Amino acid sequence: MSLGLMLSPATAQDAINVTTPRTLTQSQTTLNYTAGFTEEILKNDKGEAVVSLSAISYVRDGDKATRPVIVFFNGGPGASSSPLHMSAFGPRIRDKDALIDNPDTLLDAADLVFIDPPGTGLSRVFKADELRSFLGVNHDAAAVHGLIAKWLKANGRETSPLYIAGESYGGYRLAVMSGQIAKDKTLPNLKGLILISPSLNMSESRDMGQVLELPTLAAGAWHHNKIDRKGRSLEAIFNDAQSFAISTYAPALLKGAQITHAEKTDVAKGLSGLIGLPVETILAANLRVGSQTYLEALNADKDQLTGRLDMRVVAPIAPPANPNRPAAANDPSLGLGKSNIITSPLITRYLKDELNFPATTDYVSLSLELNFQWNWDDMNKDRQFVMNVTPDLATLMKDRPDLKMMVVGGYFDLATPVWAARYEIEHADMPLDRVTFNAYATGHSVFNPADNLTAKADQIRAFIKE
Repeated sequence: MSLGLMLSPATAQDAINVTTPRTLTQSQTTLNYTAGFTEEILKNDKGEAVVSLSAISYVRDGDKATRPVIVFFNGGPGASSSPLHMSAFGPRIRDKDALIDNPDTLLDAADLVFIDPPGTGLSRVFKADELRSFLGVNHDAAAVHGLIAKWLKANGRETSPLYIAGESYGGYRLAVMSGQIAKDKTLPNLKGLILISPSLNMSESRDMGQVLELPTLAAGAWHHNKIDRKGRSLEAIFNDAQSFAISTYAPALLKGAQITHAEKTDVAKGLSGLIGLPVETILAANLRVGSQTYLEALNADKDQLTGRLDMRVVAPIAPPANPNRPAAANDPSLGLGKSNIITSPLITRYLKDELNFPATTDYVSLSLELNFQWNWDDMNKDRQFVMNVTPDLATLMKDRPDLKMMVVGGYFDLATPVWAARYEIEHADMPLDRVTFNAYATGHSVFNPADNLTAKADQIRAFIKE
């Protein structure tokens, strides 16, 4: 199904804004709040509407002057905010095929805003042939940045403590936005950045990527009992792999063709003990086992493919549901079928029936069609061919001495390895005394009700109260 059919063009081109009063009981406390839908329409140079993006907000009744605001968005690119909204922190969350009140919602601690970028959620497409002009690194970040500023102003919240959370590519978007915020001196009351399983550097060399992935590969091998655990915990095997990567693996790769056969064999033996593949397989790959190769090999003895987003997940090896897309799209922990677009009738009904929001088509949770159209060249000229955006985070952190950052990730996430994010941040010349790192025994979706969400939600509450 094409994107144009999924998001049928609308005739009315005025931005839609809707509010609905709601009530939630959390820990025997009644929370009265207003749910809001705020739409922003992006236009071309002729002033014609092209596409919209939207913010779904939850604002508690009462004095709002000092209550924090947390803005959330996911990644993709091409993903809506539904994982953070409807599976983690919104007042209502999915429970199989139903919705329930969320005992872990952060609404008790802050007002919440969930942003669905162009082409996702309830986005309206007016000119499908011009949509791609807004599907690029800078345009996307600027659109989300602009909607945040618009929402704060419209709701009288420009002086409220502001926190912004981005997951996956959303972390990349947040870094690009940080550069824009620093340059334009906007969002003066921004107090904290929350990077969730962030992707920050798209320009890593293959060797560096291999080094930073190693602890995650070891975590996967540990989980599936493909190595001798020797009584080690998950954290211990992760740390052992990290130490091996620094002391042995990285120096070996740096030698390139100068490495001797004996040295290479010794390194392969060390790798085998960490990632659970035979020494011969590792040598045949020149010590550089690609992530997709590894996922296909780790549980091949059981005819199973291992998940990239969550290495704990496996599924029977089978022909791809759609052969016309990258192998990573067949990840069993992603759950795509034949279509490149995932919609959610359940979220649609919630927004339409419970919140009285406009919903003429199903809510788009994820669109790989947008991902495939993404314009990575849409970066400023000084950053041409350079896709590491961590320096933008460093610039903003240095410009604003009261700004702090939380970085979280999962040990079993091979899509955005947790050590990779930490490595980039620790090498970006930023004040690390204001940065908190947390790693969890999860996959890419750190904030999942099945993975002790309550404790992690409390960590965010503590972060915004510090």
